[in-house]
Amino acid sequence: MPGPDARDGFGPDEAHGTRLSLREYLEVRDAESTGAGRSTIPFADALRHVLGPTLRLYGKQLATNLLGPVGRRRAAAAARRSPLRLHLGSGGNNLDGWVNVDLVGARADVAWDLRRPLPFPDGSAEAVFLEHVLEHMSVEDGITVLRHCGRVLAPGGVVRVGVPDAGLYATGYAEEGSDTLERLRPRRPTGCSP
Repeated sequence: MPGPDARDGFGPDEAHGTRLSLREYLEVRDAESTGAGRSTIPFADALRHVLGPTLRLYGKQLATNLLGPVGRRRAAAAARRSPLRLHLGSGGNNLDGWVNVDLVGARADVAWDLRRPLPFPDGSAEAVFLEHVLEHMSVEDGITVLRHCGRVLAPGGVVRVGVPDAGLYATGYAEEGSDTLERLRPRRPTGCSP
């Protein structure tokens, strides 16, 4: 399914020729995902049983940062595209016509740790799209990523951010004794946890 249109929001419902609401778009995108839960890194699925999510994420971040020069070269080549549209945290869901950026192992066009300044020129991107990315970061890292997006965004450009039911997560953080986060994301600590 194509990604969101840079000017008016969410993906098209090609069967009916209509626009989808954000919730509908996310539901369709999740339903159409192929290979959900499967890693693109050799042996990663076997390691899943041995290493926790925090250690696996650390390993991907380390590998991505070690390959920074390769990511910079690929970003420089991709930055020549017109229009330049960035899909950050693509997670293997590569969008046609977009430069897909994620950690090593996600089959992205550019392997890059989003917490580092994006390797694209200031004001070069017509659109920046993040979906199911910020909820995996601490508040501080999320703000840093959004600042990086603002730097690369061209005047009049659009940033679209999708997160899972933000209200539910916020309530889970705020309500003392709530087990919402543990039920939804068992054994996956976040930087926002109390």
